[in-house]
Amino acid sequence: MAISSRSFIGILVVALSITPNLTLAAKAKAATATSTEVSIRDRATAEIDRRIADLTALSTRIGTMDKLRAEEIKNLQEDLSKEIKDLTDLKTKIAAETDLAILKEEQRSITEHFRIFTVVMPRAQIAASADRVLTIVSEMKALQSKLDLRVAAATSTNAATYATANADFKAKVASAESAAKAALDLIRGLAPDKGNATVAAANKTAVSDARAKLKAAHADLVTAHADLKTILDGLKGVTRKNTKTVQ
Repeated sequence: MAISSRSFIGILVVALSITPNLTLAAKAKAATATSTEVSIRDRATAEIDRRIADLTALSTRIGTMDKLRAEEIKNLQEDLSKEIKDLTDLKTKIAAETDLAILKEEQRSITEHFRIFTVVMPRAQIAASADRVLTIVSEMKALQSKLDLRVAAATSTNAATYATANADFKAKVASAESAAKAALDLIRGLAPDKGNATVAAANKTAVSDARAKLKAAHADLVTAHADLKTILDGLKGVTRKNTKTVQ
């Protein structure tokens, strides 16, 4: 059946009117996809940068610790360095990725695939806090012999109070030291869970218990400091048993 010239022109007009609409729709879809990619890439990059900054700061802090074993410090810094490298590599991949589906997967991998982050950060943070507690404990223990002498030499009516405070000071310092060391023991067993729910639960319990130990250690040090203040403030100007003034 022959198509009249008028019908052909009509079909051509319709086709030409549809084509621009299809082109505009395709362009709009592409623009939306590009906008989504940019948004995902920006969010992922910001999250990676935040984690790298946290890890770098923690690594620097660990480098100043002196109460942990050298091997432990070395292992902690190696773990942090590896995590920083892995995140940096992921950041590079995300910056170059043009496939939206893959880009979404890479964004999810920041939290889903980098489970070691949930081990490395708590372990390093707890180690740093424990090191700080042990440093303070060391400083307080260095005062002990002089404190014993001053309390023993006191002749005031409050001498018994100072002796009690001194005994409590010793007990709280020892308790803080024990708690900090226990916290370190707890985090030595942490390991990446690799999706294993049992390992993840064990890690969570160990981290929670270690933090509770450090909280108790901090409370002990606060009490020990109060005991120390009670003794030193009370002994100012109090005469010793040999009648010399306490300096």
